[in-house]
Amino acid sequence: MRAVLRALKVVVGLGLLGWLLASVDFADLQRVASEGDPALLGLGLLMLVLSLPVFQAWRLHVLIEPYTQSWRTTLHVFFVGAFFNNLLPSNVGGDAVRLVYLQRMRGSSWGAPLALLLLHRLSGIGVILVIASVYALFDHERVIATLASMSESASLPSSRALEVVLVLVLLAGIALALLPRALRGKLIDRSQTLLRDCVKGVREVGTPAMIWLVVLTVFFQATRLLGFLYIVRYMGQSVGIGDLIMVMAVTAVLALVPITVGALGVMEGSITIMLGAYGVSPAAAVTVALVNRMVLLASALVGGVLYVNESKRESKREGKREVKKPTA
Repeated sequence: MRAVLRALKVVVGLGLLGWLLASVDFADLQRVASEGDPALLGLGLLMLVLSLPVFQAWRLHVLIEPYTQSWRTTLHVFFVGAFFNNLLPSNVGGDAVRLVYLQRMRGSSWGAPLALLLLHRLSGIGVILVIASVYALFDHERVIATLASMSESASLPSSRALEVVLVLVLLAGIALALLPRALRGKLIDRSQTLLRDCVKGVREVGTPAMIWLVVLTVFFQATRLLGFLYIVRYMGQSVGIGDLIMVMAVTAVLALVPITVGALGVMEGSITIMLGAYGVSPAAAVTVALVNRMVLLASALVGGVLYVNESKRESKREGKREVKKPTA
């Protein structure tokens, strides 16, 4: 059943991507790209690589260094997680793999490493949302008009999405209330234990590391923004810094929706539609989205190589242990 569901998500993602590409005039894209300044494309790629994996991995290292003890191990955890992010639903599936790595490194509870990975994920989204909110205060009329026009065209989730979430929360509360008292008590106790471990994990990070995390997160988002900006300019288009902030904020939220594998199609669609709403041509918007995906896939490829090598080493160790077992 899981294989069928995953296959369905791949089909949905490829369908969204195909629909997106079908709206592009590739002859026009090739013409514009051939006329662009290669230096701008190079700067765009450099900024995206600095954003992911450099600053993104650095952000993770600040949090999990007590577990990994070295940059080499942190990079291994980061890249393997990136590999699974592109195989599992949404773009957060790799965090589950990273959680397993960290839990094994200390052999402790799941709560502390879970809190660190959540902090890594939420800080990345939170910083861009805060920046977008501040920007919206100064240009709220344009922001509201843009989001409203996109909502009308069904590019963004309507208020029904919030209603569905509220109904699910209500149903979960009812289900919890209907559980047998002993089972409900055990579930509550385990949840409280997990919460205490999460709080303990966050406290272990310390204030200096938290400040450093915020600084690195700003650099992560800033270099990604510059990457988008340079590629848009390479394609002969222009877009405002504030507009790109809104593009990145909306994309960060929509990429969490688990309807495709690795947010394939969802991320590209949100980038393209948002850039288009701010006047960027379809060819330039799709180019930004595809280059962004290429950088993500490059990180995933590195993680895939590391994971395969790790699996081979594990198989060899298992084989040696089997050989050393005494025969009856």
